[in-house]
Amino acid sequence: MHYNSVDQFLTVHTADLARLMQEAMAASGGFYATLDPAALAARATQESGAVAQALRTAHLDRTMVQAAMRTDGEQGLAPADSQRKADQFDARLLAFLATHLGDQPDLYRDLLQRLKYIGASYRSNVRTVELDAVLARLTPRTTPS
Repeated sequence: MHYNSVDQFLTVHTADLARLMQEAMAASGGFYATLDPAALAARATQESGAVAQALRTAHLDRTMVQAAMRTDGEQGLAPADSQRKADQFDARLLAFLATHLGDQPDLYRDLLQRLKYIGASYRSNVRTVELDAVLARLTPRTTPS
């Protein structure tokens, strides 16, 4: 199939992106291994939708990612689990892009560049939340006198 835009490609492959995300989560273990199949599928659909939106706009909302990571951390999702999931998803998506866009090198390069940027931004935000948590544990709390 010939795709006219990043948006068209992502829209046509919405279900595939959710499947790739679910596979990545399952392969990551940790927190994701504790989710029942329905919860895993729902989370994969939600997260793959967020990734697709970030790829469409070539922008990642850092404030939203950090807030979500903090909330997820309270529910037991460790930053390492998120990092593994991102690595697993990126590998799967790269293979998917190569398979489906082999005859459209310009669109392939555009999506590849966007994926690299979004992936690096996501990972740096996960790391930021992780370091903030470590610093909060190490910083002595002062009590008012």
